[in-house]
Amino acid sequence: MTLVPPADLSAFTIIVEKVAGPCKCGANSTPAPSDGVVTFSLGGGLPGAGTPVQVWRTNATAQFVRDAADAVVGAGGALSVFVAADSVVTLSTAAGAARGSPAAPPPPPAPFPLPYADDFSGYAEDATPLRFWGDQTGSFAARGGAMAQVVGVDPGPNRWVHEDIDPFSILGDATLGDVVVGAGATFAPPRNASGAGGPLGFTYVQACARLLNYTGLRTQPPPGYCVLVNATGAWLVRAGGKVLGGGQLPAPFDPVAPHALTLAVKGPWVAAWVEEGTAPPAPGAAPLLNISDATFPRGGTVGLGSGFHAASFFNFSLRAAA
Repeated sequence: MTLVPPADLSAFTIIVEKVAGPCKCGANSTPAPSDGVVTFSLGGGLPGAGTPVQVWRTNATAQFVRDAADAVVGAGGALSVFVAADSVVTLSTAAGAARGSPAAPPPPPAPFPLPYADDFSGYAEDATPLRFWGDQTGSFAARGGAMAQVVGVDPGPNRWVHEDIDPFSILGDATLGDVVVGAGATFAPPRNASGAGGPLGFTYVQACARLLNYTGLRTQPPPGYCVLVNATGAWLVRAGGKVLGGGQLPAPFDPVAPHALTLAVKGPWVAAWVEEGTAPPAPGAAPLLNISDATFPRGGTVGLGSGFHAASFFNFSLRAAA
């Protein structure tokens, strides 16, 4: 990665990462790299021969340790530096370059805090990513007081892993065991609604829990419990690719009107609700499905997702299951 200030080409920084072992994201394994010299050819107005370049090294035992001697740009703009396997080397001509430090020390590890809620009203318009959320595919941004999925056309298989995964964003950690997750949702499906599809077609919204083994852009459907509803009002609950139950919401169903998706997992029991509005189900409200299933007995992250179409999520809430 090369960073060049547009107003001062002399103050550039190059970051070289040489990771040992096969790439986790690539579809094909690659041989582990070895120690060696990396050479760059500088041009386009970057500093020429004789320019000193600071060298900073990071590996398993050291972080941003500066070499005693700078590298020097050679004849013809050649810049060479030794890079060991499984290390990061930072090259910089910026005056006063130094290792940074956080304004405050990172907090100690702790379980994800419960209860947690976000009405998505505190973000600037189009802000992304939203606090604690990690987009896996698609793109989720703050729009109109909601967390909106904004990619309207399926871009095709992800070229890192050669799979076609629908928009999905996750929150939390593996400590989330027995929980209730909920959010209001709306969507106005376009004609070209697309994606990986499934039992409910290409146009749907979903809320999920117990995504312990979700490894990013590799798994469809998500390996956990999910409640889904599509543009016709059809709903289903599934455990990964296994359908636990489904049905049809009362007609007429308006996909533009908000509907609240709620999923509760406690021990082996899975319960799901889909109701009009954005509020969670009232105490004692009968679930659409209440079933015992042992497919995903352990805790994990929660998530929200949709097909490749406009979809908005409101009033997200997450709490421990009583």
